Parts: sequence; structure tokens; C-alpha cells
Amino acid sequence: LVCRVLQLMDLTDAQLPQRGNEHLDLALIGFFEQFRKIYIGEMIHKSTQVYRMLGERLGLNDETTVLNVIVRKIVTNLKLWTRSRSITIRTLQLLQDLSVGFTSVRKLVKLESIQFILDNHTSEQFPFLSIAALQVDMRCRTMFYTALGRLLLVELREDEEKLRQFMSPITSILEQLQSLMSTPQQLVSEQEIKHMVVGCTRDLRGILIACNTKQSYVMFFDWFYPTYIPIFLDALRLWYLDPFVTSPTLKLMAELAQNRSQRLMFDVTSPKGVLLFREASKTIVTYGTCILSLNDVPESEVYARKLKG
Repeated sequence: LVCRVLQLMDLTDAQLPQRGNEHLDLALIGFFEQFRKIYIGEMIHKSTQVYRMLGERLGLNDETTVLNVIVRKIVTNLKLWTRSRSITIRTLQLLQDLSVGFTSVRKLVKLESIQFILDNHTSEQFPFLSIAALQVDMRCRTMFYTALGRLLLVELREDEEKLRQFMSPITSILEQLQSLMSTPQQLVSEQEIKHMVVGCTRDLRGILIACNTKQSYVMFFDWFYPTYIPIFLDALRLWYLDPFVTSPTLKLMAELAQNRSQRLMFDVTSPKGVLLFREASKTIVTYGTCILSLNDVPESEVYARKLKG
């Protein structure tokens, strides 16, 4: 049965994007979710009969080769099924689940398809990262970058250059935002700038969630502060009435201050704790001052205009 499903997947993927069945692809993702739970992981007996059968019929002799098939399907879906919110979310959830296992994540990072994602996480390769994507799809970005962050950190250690290379697509957008927000241009609409800000907040929050060690957090903080953090303070100041901007921005700053797995245990001589407190305080004061300036808000709009952010 597993062999037939994989053969069917090859046939359907060959017809994308011209022809595709959303229900069938959702069923394939559901199949891989169950296959992962049963046949992939630390507690799975490696001499299981399924790998012997897959090896004989399809040349998939072990867990690593099957993982490669699953990741190729994930890449295909993220490239060609952007129009389907359901497929995008289920695919990203599968990628996130695969990135959690201690053994499987170490096998994943050795795959060329995973290295392709880590080296090419741009809107050109994955259209759901585009600012033209539907607003609801932007929530997927946090899931995507949480998984990528976990995969990156497996072999990152203290390689700051590798981190900078991984962050380069986001860095490019942040540099554009610095220019656009300091000297607004008529070629780019305010709504497009908002989408760029929100996209970056969701991407960065996903990476921060993955930074569950002091070493990885410090590397991220050194990249982020003080160059890019003012962008998000300016965004709160400019668009404090728009929850589309304020909610993900405040969540990013909350994640930055979250002591996940004791990652904020800085050295006694390090000023990072004071700097982090100062930036968190600035965020609260900036947003709070703007919201408190609102007067005579109708009761029916209090939640939308003052509380939702």
C-alpha cells in the first residue's frame, strides 16, 4: 500500500501545476503524517518490514531515503500549491513535526533538498512568502521559519557567517524597510510596506522560537540589535491603530524577551540583559502612549482600536 501511494504521488506531482486535486494532496500529506509517527523517529525499530519492501520495489532502503521523498513533496507543495491555504498549512505542519525529532532532524539537515530550502527561502522559490500573499497566509511564515530555525541550529554552533547567510533574504527586506520608512516613496504603497513589516515580524518570531539555547539567542540578538529593532518601534508608532501590524510586532518583541529554556542567562559582564530590558520598555511605552492618546472611542470599537493590538 505504501509503495502504491508513493507511485501515485509521483504521477500527480508530474501534472502540477496545470492539473492537481486538492483533496488528493491533502490525503497524501495525511498519509505522510501517519507514516512519520509509525516508521520515522527515535523509538522506531529500523529493521521493520516496510523498509525492506520499499527497498525491493522503489529503492528506498532506509529512513533517510524516505525522508528525502517526504521533503521533496514538501518543497513541491510549498512551490506549487500556494493557492490552497489548507495544503500550505498542513505541509508546513508536517515540516515542523519532522524538525522536532532528535534523530530525524540530524538526518534531514544532510539532505540536499533541505539545504536547498535553507539556502533559498525567498518569495521567488516559495510564493507564500511574497507580500502579495493573502493576509491569512502570513501566519504560515512563523511555522515555516520555526522549522527552518531548528534545522539551521543543528550544525550552526558559533558560525556567525552561516547565520548571516541564512538571514540574508530577511536582511535585504529590512534594509528596504529602513529606506522606505525614512523616506517614503510613491512607488511603494503604504499597504505593501505594512505587509513587508508583518512578514519580517512573523519570520523573525519563528526563528526566535527555534533559538532555545543561550548561544543561538545571543547570535540572533547581536544580528538584530541595534540595527533592525528600530524598524519595529517605528511601525508601532506609525500604525498603532492597525492590529494587522501591531499584533505580530508585539508578539515578536514578547518572544525576544521570553526566557525560553533559560536562554536569557547572560554573563555577569554582558550588557545584553539591560539592553533587552530597555528595548522591551521602549516597545511598551511607545505603543501604550499611542493607544492612551485615543479619546472618545465608541464602546463598540474599544476592542478593535485599543485592546486587540
